[in-house]
Amino acid sequence: MFITIDKGMKDPDRLMVLRAMEVLQKLSKVKANLETIKLCLEARVYHAIVQMLIVHDVQLLLGALEVLLALSQTGEIICTRIAKVDKCIGR
Repeated sequence: MFITIDKGMKDPDRLMVLRAMEVLQKLSKVKANLETIKLCLEARVYHAIVQMLIVHDVQLLLGALEVLLALSQTGEIICTRIAKVDKCIGR
């Protein structure tokens, strides 16, 4: 499943990117999925989501913010992985 999310995040079709983020957001809301997300979600997916924050597409920006909020509410490990993305926080 995480391979599909990873491929969706790289897809040139904006709808596929939005769907990949939506799936990840919904997965992160189920406590039973948190360990799997911590173990299986690649750093490049976190990076791709954060990169959406600088895209000039409002729909992708909102999607990225929603999935980052959902992921950040799952705990310290995932928050740390998000924070490790280059230029995510600070300069």
